[in-house]
Amino acid sequence: MKFLSRLTSHKPALVGFIVICLLLLIAFFAGPITRLLGIDPYSMEILARFSPPDHAHILGTDESGRDFLARIIYGAKVSLGVAVLSAAASVFIGVLIGSLAGYYGKWADSLLMRLTDMLLALPLLPVMILLAALDFSKIPGLRIVVGDQDTGVAKLVFILVIFSWMTVARLVRGQILKLKELEFVSAARSLGMSDARIIIRHILPSVVPTVTVAVTLTLGQQILFESALSFLGLGIQPPLASWGNMLNNAIETLRVAPMLVFIPGFLILVTVVSFNFLGDGLEYALDPKSNQTDN
Repeated sequence: MKFLSRLTSHKPALVGFIVICLLLLIAFFAGPITRLLGIDPYSMEILARFSPPDHAHILGTDESGRDFLARIIYGAKVSLGVAVLSAAASVFIGVLIGSLAGYYGKWADSLLMRLTDMLLALPLLPVMILLAALDFSKIPGLRIVVGDQDTGVAKLVFILVIFSWMTVARLVRGQILKLKELEFVSAARSLGMSDARIIIRHILPSVVPTVTVAVTLTLGQQILFESALSFLGLGIQPPLASWGNMLNNAIETLRVAPMLVFIPGFLILVTVVSFNFLGDGLEYALDPKSNQTDN
C-alpha cells in the first residue's frame, strides 16, 4: 500500500513506531516479564537500598529497596495505560462534540464551540494541579466516577480527559463543515438516511486521517501531563509505580543514585518524542497534497 510505503519512508516515524510498539509490549506483558525475571516491583528490602546492579537486581534497587527494573516495567504499564485510556476517551468526546457542532451548526455550533474555546483558554497544567489536589471523595457525583481511592488511576484519567478533547473537537468540526456540503452527503439525505447514520457511515470515515494524527499527539501530551502531576505528588501514588512518581521519589537522592532519576526521565522523553515522530509521519503519509508532490 502507498500509505505504508510513505510511512516507512519517513525514518523518524518508523523509529517512533518501533519504540512505541516495544514499550506497549513491555507494558502489556509487565506481569509475565517480571515473573520470568523473578523480580517484584513491590517487595522492599530496606537493607538493600540503592544497591548497585547485580544478578538479582539488573538495574539495582531504589530508595525503598525495591527492584528498579520491575518498577520501570510496571511504571510503563501505568503511564502508558493512563495515556491510552485518557486519549481514547478524549478522542471519543472530541469526535462527538465536533461532529454535532459541525453537522448541525447554528446554536449547537455556537454553544459547543464557546465551551471548547473557554476550556482552551485555561492554563491547563495549573488547573489540573488544582483539580488533582481536591478531595473528590467529598463530592458524591464525582466519587462514583473516580472510586474510593481518591488518588488513583481513575481520578487522573478523569482529570486528563476533561482538558484533552478540545483540539480533536475543533479539527473534526472544521472537517465536517466542509464535508457536509458535498454531493454524497446531500444524496444520503435525499435517500432518507438519519443524521446519525450520515455522520457515522459517510462523514466520519473521511475524518479518520485527521483524527489519527491527533491521537498520536494527544498520547504524547497525556504522558507529559501524567508525569507532571505524579512528579508533583498529585497523580499516581506509591506503591503503584509510574514514571512520574518514580522521578518524584528519587529527586532527593539525585547525588546518591542519579540513575533513579535519569532512567524514568529518559523514558518519558523517548516516549513523547516517539509519539510526536509518529504523528509527523502519519500526517506526511495521509496528506493528499504531499502525495501529489511525490507524483
